[in-house]
Amino acid sequence: MKNSKTNTPKKTIMSEDEVYEMQCKIDEGIYLAQKRLVERAKHNHTTLIIAREGQVVEVKAEELYPIRKNYRPQIR
Repeated sequence: MKNSKTNTPKKTIMSEDEVYEMQCKIDEGIYLAQKRLVERAKHNHTTLIIAREGQVVEVKAEELYPIRKNYRPQIR
């Protein structure tokens, strides 16, 4: 819906369920991007530069795998 005076979209507030679903989709997208990056680096036999324990290090792609966090916050 648009505001009739300014012809701009009205701001809507997301419910807690909608925020939860959005966060789950964002987390899944980040995981998928990390997985594809590691797979591509493995295929091309390249290394990746990452931060590990506060240090910037170069790591062979074969040593990496994306970590899926199964953290799902409880809906109140």
